[in-house]
Amino acid sequence: MLRLLRQVSFRQLQASWGRTTLVVGGVATGVSLIVAIQVINASVLDNLRRTIELIAGPAALEVTLGVGEVGFSEATVETVRADPAVAAAVPLVRGTISLADDPSETLQLFGADLTAEEDLERYRISLTTDRREVLRSMDDPGAILLAEAFATRHALGIGQHLKLSTPAGVKDFTVRGLLAPAGVARVFGGQLAVMDLPAAQLVLGTEGRIDQVDVLLRPEADVTTTQRRLEAALPSTLQVARPEQRGAQYETILASFQAMLTGLSLLCLVAGVYIIYNTTSTGAVHRALVIAGLRVTGASADQLFRLLMLEALVLGVAGTGLGIPGGIALARLLTGLVSDSMGVIFQLRFPVDGLSIEASRQVAIAAIGIGAALFAAYFAARRVTALDPLEVMRADLRALAPQTGTYRLVLAWLGLVGVSALALVERRSRDTVAAPVAFRRRGSGRGGKPLSLGHAYGCHDRGGRACSRHRNHRGIAHREFP
Repeated sequence: MLRLLRQVSFRQLQASWGRTTLVVGGVATGVSLIVAIQVINASVLDNLRRTIELIAGPAALEVTLGVGEVGFSEATVETVRADPAVAAAVPLVRGTISLADDPSETLQLFGADLTAEEDLERYRISLTTDRREVLRSMDDPGAILLAEAFATRHALGIGQHLKLSTPAGVKDFTVRGLLAPAGVARVFGGQLAVMDLPAAQLVLGTEGRIDQVDVLLRPEADVTTTQRRLEAALPSTLQVARPEQRGAQYETILASFQAMLTGLSLLCLVAGVYIIYNTTSTGAVHRALVIAGLRVTGASADQLFRLLMLEALVLGVAGTGLGIPGGIALARLLTGLVSDSMGVIFQLRFPVDGLSIEASRQVAIAAIGIGAALFAAYFAARRVTALDPLEVMRADLRALAPQTGTYRLVLAWLGLVGVSALALVERRSRDTVAAPVAFRRRGSGRGGKPLSLGHAYGCHDRGGRACSRHRNHRGIAHREFP
Protein backbone atom coordinates (compact mmCIF):
# COMPACT_ATOMS: atom_id res chain seq x y z
CA MET A 1 0.00 0.00 0.00
CA LEU A 2 2.80 2.41 0.84
CA ARG A 3 4.48 1.56 -2.46
CA LEU A 4 1.29 2.44 -4.33
CA LEU A 5 1.05 5.64 -2.33
CA ARG A 6 4.58 6.62 -3.27
CA GLN A 7 4.51 5.51 -6.92
CA VAL A 8 0.93 6.42 -7.85
CA SER A 9 -0.71 8.75 -5.36
CA PHE A 10 2.12 11.21 -4.81
CA ARG A 11 2.63 11.59 -8.55
CA GLN A 12 -1.08 12.17 -9.09
CA LEU A 13 -1.29 14.65 -6.23
CA GLN A 14 1.71 16.53 -7.57
CA ALA A 15 0.27 16.62 -11.08
CA SER A 16 -3.05 17.99 -9.79
CA TRP A 17 -1.43 20.42 -7.33
CA GLY A 18 -4.40 22.78 -7.45
CA ARG A 19 -6.87 20.23 -6.10
CA THR A 20 -4.30 19.08 -3.55
CA THR A 21 -3.87 22.65 -2.34
CA LEU A 22 -7.63 23.13 -2.03
CA VAL A 23 -8.01 19.96 0.06
CA VAL A 24 -5.13 20.87 2.38
CA GLY A 25 -6.31 24.50 2.54
CA GLY A 26 -9.88 23.49 3.35
CA VAL A 27 -8.73 21.36 6.28
CA ALA A 28 -6.26 24.02 7.44
CA THR A 29 -8.89 26.79 7.34
CA GLY A 30 -11.44 24.85 9.36
CA VAL A 31 -8.91 23.60 11.90
CA SER A 32 -7.29 27.01 12.35
CA LEU A 33 -10.62 28.64 13.18
CA ILE A 34 -11.53 25.94 15.70
CA VAL A 35 -8.09 26.22 17.33
CA ALA A 36 -8.29 30.03 17.42
CA ILE A 37 -11.74 30.08 19.02
CA GLN A 38 -10.80 27.42 21.58
CA VAL A 39 -7.58 29.20 22.56
CA ILE A 40 -9.34 32.57 22.76
CA ASN A 41 -12.12 31.17 24.96
CA ALA A 42 -9.68 29.43 27.30
CA SER A 43 -7.33 32.43 27.51
CA VAL A 44 -10.09 34.95 28.23
CA LEU A 45 -11.62 32.71 30.91
CA ASP A 46 -8.29 32.02 32.63
CA ASN A 47 -7.38 35.70 32.75
CA LEU A 48 -10.86 36.63 33.94
CA ARG A 49 -10.61 34.16 36.82
CA ARG A 50 -7.17 35.44 37.81
CA THR A 51 -8.30 39.06 37.63
CA ILE A 52 -11.33 38.42 39.85
CA GLU A 53 -9.19 36.49 42.34
CA LEU A 54 -6.66 39.31 42.65
CA ILE A 55 -9.31 42.02 42.85
CA ALA A 56 -11.12 40.10 45.58
CA GLY A 57 -7.94 39.86 47.66
CA PRO A 58 -8.61 38.23 51.03
CA ALA A 59 -12.34 39.06 50.98
CA ALA A 60 -14.54 36.14 52.04
CA LEU A 61 -17.69 37.77 50.66
CA GLU A 62 -18.59 40.46 48.14
CA VAL A 63 -21.66 42.66 47.95
CA THR A 64 -22.54 43.63 44.37
CA LEU A 65 -25.44 44.67 42.17
CA GLY A 66 -25.61 42.56 39.01
CA VAL A 67 -22.14 42.16 37.52
CA GLY A 68 -21.04 45.61 38.62
CA GLU A 69 -22.35 47.66 35.72
CA VAL A 70 -24.65 49.66 38.03
CA GLY A 71 -23.57 51.04 41.40
CA PHE A 72 -25.52 51.12 44.64
CA SER A 73 -25.75 53.36 47.69
CA GLU A 74 -22.61 53.89 49.74
CA ALA A 75 -24.72 53.66 52.90
CA THR A 76 -24.72 49.89 52.38
CA VAL A 77 -21.21 49.80 53.86
CA GLU A 78 -22.54 50.80 57.29
CA THR A 79 -25.07 47.97 57.26
CA VAL A 80 -22.35 45.47 56.43
CA ARG A 81 -20.01 46.80 59.11
CA ALA A 82 -22.74 46.45 61.72
CA ASP A 83 -22.65 42.65 61.45
CA PRO A 84 -20.73 41.17 64.42
CA ALA A 85 -18.85 38.68 62.23
CA VAL A 86 -17.46 41.36 59.89
CA ALA A 87 -13.89 42.43 60.60
CA ALA A 88 -13.80 45.02 57.80
CA ALA A 89 -15.98 46.21 54.93
CA VAL A 90 -14.10 47.92 52.12
CA PRO A 91 -16.08 49.90 49.51
CA LEU A 92 -14.70 50.02 45.97
CA VAL A 93 -15.42 51.83 42.71
CA ARG A 94 -13.86 51.26 39.32
CA GLY A 95 -13.93 52.81 35.89
CA THR A 96 -11.93 53.63 32.78
CA ILE A 97 -9.88 56.76 32.13
CA SER A 98 -7.24 57.63 29.53
CA LEU A 99 -4.45 60.04 28.77
CA ALA A 100 -5.89 63.26 27.39
CA ASP A 101 -3.29 63.51 24.63
CA ASP A 102 -3.27 59.78 23.80
CA PRO A 103 -6.73 58.15 24.04
CA SER A 104 -5.26 54.74 23.18
CA GLU A 105 -3.56 54.67 26.60
CA THR A 106 -6.43 53.66 28.84
CA LEU A 107 -6.20 52.99 32.57
CA GLN A 108 -8.36 50.89 34.84
CA LEU A 109 -9.12 53.21 37.75
CA PHE A 110 -9.80 51.73 41.19
CA GLY A 111 -11.03 53.78 44.10
CA ALA A 112 -10.65 52.35 47.61
CA ASP A 113 -10.55 53.70 51.14
CA LEU A 114 -6.81 54.21 51.53
CA THR A 115 -6.90 56.05 54.86
CA ALA A 116 -5.55 52.92 56.54
CA GLU A 117 -2.27 51.40 55.43
CA GLU A 118 -3.60 47.86 55.64
CA ASP A 119 -5.94 48.51 52.72
CA LEU A 120 -2.91 48.69 50.44
CA GLU A 121 -1.78 45.28 51.62
CA ARG A 122 -5.24 43.73 51.36
CA TYR A 123 -5.34 44.25 47.62
CA ARG A 124 -1.72 43.37 46.99
CA ILE A 125 -0.93 46.97 46.09
CA SER A 126 2.83 47.27 46.49
CA LEU A 127 4.35 50.74 46.45
CA THR A 128 7.81 51.66 45.25
CA THR A 129 7.55 54.87 47.30
CA ASP A 130 7.15 55.46 51.03
CA ARG A 131 3.71 54.31 52.21
CA ARG A 132 3.22 56.92 54.91
CA GLU A 133 4.12 59.74 52.56
CA VAL A 134 1.66 58.40 49.99
CA LEU A 135 -1.15 58.11 52.53
CA ARG A 136 -0.60 61.68 53.75
CA SER A 137 -0.82 62.98 50.18
CA MET A 138 -4.15 61.26 49.46
CA ASP A 139 -6.08 64.22 50.90
CA ASP A 140 -5.43 65.95 47.57
CA PRO A 141 -8.47 65.25 45.31
CA GLY A 142 -6.13 65.05 42.32
CA ALA A 143 -3.74 62.55 43.91
CA ILE A 144 -3.31 59.37 41.91
CA LEU A 145 -1.16 56.24 42.09
CA LEU A 146 0.11 54.85 38.79
CA ALA A 147 1.64 51.52 37.86
CA GLU A 148 5.41 51.81 37.68
CA ALA A 149 5.51 50.40 34.14
CA PHE A 150 3.00 52.98 32.90
CA ALA A 151 4.83 55.84 34.62
CA THR A 152 8.17 54.73 33.19
CA ARG A 153 6.76 54.46 29.69
CA HIS A 154 5.46 58.02 29.86
CA ALA A 155 8.39 59.48 31.83
CA LEU A 156 6.24 60.35 34.85
CA GLY A 157 7.72 60.69 38.32
CA ILE A 158 6.51 61.45 41.83
CA GLY A 159 5.02 64.92 42.03
CA GLN A 160 4.61 65.34 38.29
CA HIS A 161 1.30 66.32 36.73
CA LEU A 162 -0.66 64.72 33.92
CA LYS A 163 -3.98 65.32 32.18
CA LEU A 164 -6.49 62.48 32.04
CA SER A 165 -9.78 62.16 30.19
CA THR A 166 -12.50 61.10 32.61
CA PRO A 167 -16.30 60.93 32.54
CA ALA A 168 -16.14 64.35 34.22
CA GLY A 169 -13.96 65.79 31.45
CA VAL A 170 -10.23 66.40 31.08
CA LYS A 171 -8.68 66.97 34.51
CA ASP A 172 -5.27 67.51 36.06
CA PHE A 173 -3.81 64.88 38.37
CA THR A 174 -0.65 64.62 40.44
CA VAL A 175 1.36 61.40 40.69
CA ARG A 176 1.74 60.67 44.40
CA GLY A 177 3.00 57.11 44.27
CA LEU A 178 4.04 54.25 42.01
CA LEU A 179 2.62 50.72 42.08
CA ALA A 180 5.08 47.85 41.86
CA PRO A 181 4.49 45.31 39.06
CA ALA A 182 2.81 42.74 41.29
CA GLY A 183 -0.70 41.70 42.25
CA VAL A 184 -3.49 43.69 40.63
CA ALA A 185 -1.04 45.96 38.78
CA ARG A 186 0.48 42.94 37.06
CA VAL A 187 -2.91 41.53 36.04
CA PHE A 188 -3.88 44.74 34.27
CA GLY A 189 -0.61 44.83 32.38
CA GLY A 190 0.49 48.00 34.12
CA GLN A 191 -2.61 49.89 32.95
CA LEU A 192 -3.79 50.58 36.51
CA ALA A 193 -4.46 53.72 38.52
CA VAL A 194 -5.56 53.91 42.17
CA MET A 195 -7.24 56.83 43.93
CA ASP A 196 -8.81 57.41 47.30
CA LEU A 197 -12.49 56.47 47.28
CA PRO A 198 -14.16 59.93 47.47
CA ALA A 199 -11.86 61.38 44.81
CA ALA A 200 -12.43 58.41 42.50
CA GLN A 201 -16.19 58.73 42.94
CA LEU A 202 -16.03 62.35 41.85
CA VAL A 203 -13.81 61.58 38.87
CA LEU A 204 -16.15 58.80 37.71
CA GLY A 205 -19.32 60.75 38.41
CA THR A 206 -20.56 58.19 40.96
CA GLU A 207 -20.74 60.37 44.05
CA GLY A 208 -22.47 58.53 46.88
CA ARG A 209 -22.44 55.22 44.96
CA ILE A 210 -20.05 52.29 44.94
CA ASP A 211 -19.55 49.21 42.79
CA GLN A 212 -18.93 46.58 45.44
CA VAL A 213 -18.15 46.00 49.09
CA ASP A 214 -15.44 43.51 50.00
CA VAL A 215 -16.24 41.81 53.30
CA LEU A 216 -13.44 40.48 55.51
CA LEU A 217 -14.64 38.20 58.31
CA ARG A 218 -13.28 37.49 61.77
CA PRO A 219 -11.29 34.24 62.07
CA GLU A 220 -14.02 32.46 64.02
CA ALA A 221 -16.88 33.57 61.74
CA ASP A 222 -18.78 31.09 59.57
CA VAL A 223 -18.95 32.31 55.97
CA THR A 224 -22.29 30.71 55.10
CA THR A 225 -24.03 31.95 58.24
CA THR A 226 -22.71 35.48 57.76
CA GLN A 227 -23.72 35.43 54.11
CA ARG A 228 -27.31 34.55 54.99
CA ARG A 229 -27.41 37.19 57.70
CA LEU A 230 -26.17 39.90 55.34
CA GLU A 231 -28.63 38.84 52.65
CA ALA A 232 -31.45 39.33 55.14
CA ALA A 233 -30.16 42.73 56.26
CA LEU A 234 -29.46 44.19 52.81
CA PRO A 235 -31.94 45.06 50.04
CA SER A 236 -33.01 42.10 47.92
CA THR A 237 -31.52 43.72 44.80
CA LEU A 238 -28.01 43.28 46.19
CA GLN A 239 -26.13 40.03 45.92
CA VAL A 240 -23.93 38.68 48.70
CA ALA A 241 -21.65 35.97 47.36
CA ARG A 242 -18.21 34.48 47.60
CA PRO A 243 -15.70 35.84 45.05
CA GLU A 244 -15.57 32.50 43.25
CA GLN A 245 -19.35 32.64 42.80
CA ARG A 246 -18.96 35.97 41.07
CA GLY A 247 -16.43 34.40 38.73
CA ALA A 248 -18.91 31.63 37.98
CA GLN A 249 -21.54 34.28 37.23
CA TYR A 250 -19.24 35.94 34.73
CA GLU A 251 -18.48 32.58 33.14
CA THR A 252 -22.21 31.86 32.77
CA ILE A 253 -22.68 35.15 30.94
CA LEU A 254 -19.64 34.42 28.79
CA ALA A 255 -20.89 30.93 27.92
CA SER A 256 -23.44 32.09 25.32
CA PHE A 257 -20.89 34.35 23.64
CA GLN A 258 -18.33 31.57 23.55
CA ALA A 259 -20.90 29.08 22.27
CA MET A 260 -21.63 31.43 19.38
CA LEU A 261 -17.93 31.66 18.50
CA THR A 262 -17.56 27.88 18.70
CA GLY A 263 -20.60 27.43 16.48
CA LEU A 264 -19.13 29.77 13.88
CA SER A 265 -15.86 27.84 13.88
CA LEU A 266 -17.73 24.56 13.38
CA LEU A 267 -19.64 26.09 10.47
CA CYS A 268 -16.30 26.99 8.92
CA LEU A 269 -15.20 23.37 9.35
CA VAL A 270 -18.39 22.23 7.62
CA ALA A 271 -17.57 24.60 4.76
CA GLY A 272 -14.11 23.04 4.64
CA VAL A 273 -15.66 19.56 4.44
CA TYR A 274 -17.82 20.76 1.54
CA ILE A 275 -14.73 22.09 -0.26
CA ILE A 276 -12.91 18.80 0.29
CA TYR A 277 -15.89 16.75 -0.88
CA ASN A 278 -16.28 18.70 -4.11
CA THR A 279 -12.54 18.72 -4.77
CA THR A 280 -12.12 14.99 -4.16
CA SER A 281 -15.22 14.20 -6.22
CA THR A 282 -13.84 16.18 -9.16
CA GLY A 283 -10.40 14.64 -8.65
CA ALA A 284 -11.89 11.14 -8.58
CA VAL A 285 -13.51 11.70 -11.97
CA HIS A 286 -10.22 12.93 -13.42
CA ARG A 287 -8.37 9.95 -11.94
CA ALA A 288 -10.98 7.36 -12.90
CA LEU A 289 -8.93 6.24 -15.91
CA VAL A 290 -5.81 5.72 -13.77
CA ILE A 291 -7.80 3.76 -11.20
CA ALA A 292 -9.39 1.67 -13.96
CA GLY A 293 -5.92 0.87 -15.31
CA LEU A 294 -4.84 -0.29 -11.86
CA ARG A 295 -7.95 -2.47 -11.64
CA VAL A 296 -7.14 -4.09 -14.98
CA THR A 297 -3.55 -4.79 -13.91
CA GLY A 298 -4.73 -6.68 -10.83
CA ALA A 299 -5.49 -4.21 -8.04
CA SER A 300 -8.74 -4.87 -6.19
CA ALA A 301 -11.44 -2.30 -5.51
CA ASP A 302 -10.81 -2.56 -1.75
CA GLN A 303 -7.09 -1.93 -2.21
CA LEU A 304 -7.74 1.17 -4.28
CA PHE A 305 -10.36 2.39 -1.80
CA ARG A 306 -7.85 2.06 1.02
CA LEU A 307 -5.29 3.86 -1.15
CA LEU A 308 -7.62 6.81 -1.71
CA MET A 309 -8.48 6.96 1.99
CA LEU A 310 -4.77 6.85 2.82
CA GLU A 311 -4.31 9.82 0.50
CA ALA A 312 -7.08 11.65 2.36
CA LEU A 313 -5.37 10.80 5.66
CA VAL A 314 -2.07 12.25 4.44
CA LEU A 315 -3.76 15.41 3.17
CA GLY A 316 -5.77 15.70 6.39
CA VAL A 317 -2.62 15.43 8.50
CA ALA A 318 -0.92 18.06 6.32
CA GLY A 319 -3.90 20.42 6.60
CA THR A 320 -4.13 19.90 10.35
CA GLY A 321 -0.39 20.48 10.72
CA LEU A 322 -0.81 23.85 9.02
CA GLY A 323 -4.10 24.68 10.73
CA ILE A 324 -3.00 24.34 14.36
CA PRO A 325 -0.11 26.87 14.25
CA GLY A 326 -2.25 29.06 12.01
CA GLY A 327 -5.03 28.98 14.60
CA ILE A 328 -2.62 29.92 17.40
CA ALA A 329 -1.36 32.85 15.32
CA LEU A 330 -4.96 33.88 14.63
CA ALA A 331 -5.73 33.69 18.34
CA ARG A 332 -2.88 36.10 19.07
CA LEU A 333 -4.48 38.60 16.70
CA LEU A 334 -8.05 38.21 17.96
CA THR A 335 -7.65 37.69 21.71
CA GLY A 336 -7.19 41.39 22.37
CA LEU A 337 -10.37 42.25 20.47
CA VAL A 338 -12.40 39.66 22.39
CA SER A 339 -11.02 40.71 25.79
CA ASP A 340 -11.73 44.37 24.97
CA SER A 341 -15.32 43.44 24.09
CA MET A 342 -15.66 41.56 27.37
CA GLY A 343 -14.20 44.57 29.18
CA VAL A 344 -16.94 46.79 27.76
CA ILE A 345 -19.61 44.29 28.83
CA PHE A 346 -18.30 43.85 32.39
CA GLN A 347 -16.84 47.35 32.81
CA LEU A 348 -13.62 45.62 33.84
CA ARG A 349 -10.38 45.70 31.92
CA PHE A 350 -8.62 42.35 31.92
CA PRO A 351 -5.95 42.18 29.18
CA VAL A 352 -4.81 38.71 28.24
CA ASP A 353 -1.08 38.43 28.96
CA GLY A 354 -0.62 34.96 27.50
CA LEU A 355 -2.49 32.30 25.57
CA SER A 356 -3.85 29.20 27.31
CA ILE A 357 -2.93 26.31 25.02
CA GLU A 358 -3.79 22.80 26.20
CA ALA A 359 -2.11 19.95 24.34
CA SER A 360 -5.04 17.58 24.91
CA ARG A 361 -7.48 19.98 23.27
CA GLN A 362 -5.18 20.50 20.29
CA VAL A 363 -4.93 16.73 19.84
CA ALA A 364 -8.73 16.49 19.90
CA ILE A 365 -9.05 19.28 17.32
CA ALA A 366 -6.42 17.56 15.15
CA ALA A 367 -8.49 14.38 15.28
CA ILE A 368 -11.57 16.37 14.22
CA GLY A 369 -9.71 17.88 11.26
CA ILE A 370 -8.34 14.55 10.08
CA GLY A 371 -11.72 12.90 10.59
CA ALA A 372 -13.41 15.64 8.53
CA ALA A 373 -10.97 15.02 5.66
CA LEU A 374 -11.61 11.25 5.77
CA PHE A 375 -15.38 11.76 5.92
CA ALA A 376 -15.38 14.14 2.96
CA ALA A 377 -13.21 11.80 0.85
CA TYR A 378 -15.09 8.60 1.73
CA PHE A 379 -18.02 8.99 -0.66
CA ALA A 380 -15.93 9.95 -3.70
CA ALA A 381 -13.49 7.11 -3.03
CA ARG A 382 -16.28 4.56 -2.65
CA ARG A 383 -18.00 5.74 -5.81
CA VAL A 384 -14.95 5.79 -8.11
CA THR A 385 -13.65 2.39 -6.98
CA ALA A 386 -17.08 0.82 -7.63
CA LEU A 387 -17.02 1.75 -11.34
CA ASP A 388 -16.46 -0.97 -13.94
CA PRO A 389 -12.90 -0.49 -15.22
CA LEU A 390 -13.68 -1.51 -18.82
CA GLU A 391 -16.60 0.92 -19.03
CA VAL A 392 -14.38 3.69 -17.67
CA MET A 393 -11.65 3.02 -20.22
CA ARG A 394 -14.14 3.07 -23.07
CA ALA A 395 -15.96 6.24 -21.93
CA ASP A 396 -12.98 8.25 -20.56
CA LEU A 397 -14.93 10.07 -17.83
CA ARG A 398 -12.39 12.87 -17.73
CA ALA A 399 -14.20 14.46 -20.66
CA LEU A 400 -17.31 14.74 -18.49
CA ALA A 401 -15.53 16.58 -15.69
CA PRO A 402 -15.83 20.36 -15.43
CA GLN A 403 -12.88 22.15 -17.03
CA THR A 404 -12.72 25.12 -14.65
CA GLY A 405 -9.10 26.04 -14.03
CA THR A 406 -8.27 24.73 -10.57
CA TYR A 407 -5.43 27.19 -10.21
CA ARG A 408 -7.98 30.00 -10.36
CA LEU A 409 -9.82 28.54 -7.40
CA VAL A 410 -6.54 28.22 -5.51
CA LEU A 411 -5.67 31.84 -6.23
CA ALA A 412 -9.15 32.93 -5.12
CA TRP A 413 -8.80 30.99 -1.86
CA LEU A 414 -5.34 32.41 -1.21
CA GLY A 415 -6.66 35.90 -1.98
CA LEU A 416 -9.49 35.56 0.54
CA VAL A 417 -7.14 34.28 3.22
CA GLY A 418 -4.68 37.09 2.53
CA VAL A 419 -7.34 39.81 2.61
CA SER A 420 -8.71 38.43 5.88
CA ALA A 421 -5.23 38.38 7.44
CA LEU A 422 -4.50 41.95 6.32
CA ALA A 423 -7.85 43.11 7.69
CA LEU A 424 -7.10 41.55 11.08
CA VAL A 425 -3.63 43.09 11.25
CA GLU A 426 -4.95 46.49 10.20
CA ARG A 427 -7.78 46.31 12.75
CA ARG A 428 -5.39 45.40 15.53
CA SER A 429 -2.95 48.20 14.67
CA ARG A 430 -5.80 50.71 14.44
CA ASP A 431 -7.14 49.67 17.84
CA THR A 432 -3.66 49.98 19.30
CA VAL A 433 -3.08 53.46 17.89
CA ALA A 434 -6.49 55.00 18.44
CA ALA A 435 -8.54 52.85 20.78
CA PRO A 436 -11.70 54.60 21.91
CA VAL A 437 -12.07 55.39 25.57
CA ALA A 438 -14.90 53.39 27.10
CA PHE A 439 -16.51 55.34 29.88
CA ARG A 440 -19.18 53.90 32.05
CA ARG A 441 -22.70 54.92 31.35
CA ARG A 442 -23.24 56.08 34.88
CA GLY A 443 -20.20 58.34 34.74
CA SER A 444 -22.22 61.53 34.40
CA GLY A 445 -24.13 63.91 36.53
CA ARG A 446 -27.84 64.51 36.82
CA GLY A 447 -29.67 64.75 33.54
CA GLY A 448 -26.73 63.24 31.72
CA LYS A 449 -24.52 66.33 32.15
CA PRO A 450 -20.93 65.55 33.01
CA LEU A 451 -19.63 66.45 36.44
CA SER A 452 -16.41 68.42 36.34
CA LEU A 453 -13.87 67.54 39.00
CA GLY A 454 -13.68 71.07 40.36
CA HIS A 455 -17.44 71.52 40.45
CA ALA A 456 -18.11 68.15 42.00
CA TYR A 457 -15.36 68.33 44.56
CA GLY A 458 -16.34 71.85 45.52
CA CYS A 459 -19.91 70.49 45.87
CA HIS A 460 -22.70 72.78 44.78
CA ASP A 461 -26.33 72.13 45.51
CA ARG A 462 -29.05 72.62 42.92
CA GLY A 463 -29.22 76.30 43.77
CA GLY A 464 -25.52 76.75 43.15
CA ARG A 465 -24.61 77.11 46.83
CA ALA A 466 -21.17 75.93 47.79
CA CYS A 467 -20.79 73.06 50.21
CA SER A 468 -17.84 71.28 51.73
CA ARG A 469 -16.97 67.64 51.34
CA HIS A 470 -14.94 65.68 53.82
CA ARG A 471 -14.83 62.34 55.57
CA ASN A 472 -16.50 61.16 58.70
CA HIS A 473 -14.69 58.96 61.20
CA ARG A 474 -15.19 55.87 59.00
CA GLY A 475 -13.94 57.39 55.80
CA ILE A 476 -17.40 57.84 54.20
CA ALA A 477 -17.69 61.03 52.21
CA HIS A 478 -20.61 63.32 52.95
CA ARG A 479 -21.77 66.88 52.31
CA GLU A 480 -22.47 69.84 54.50
CA PHE A 481 -24.48 72.72 53.05
CA PRO A 482 -24.28 76.18 54.57
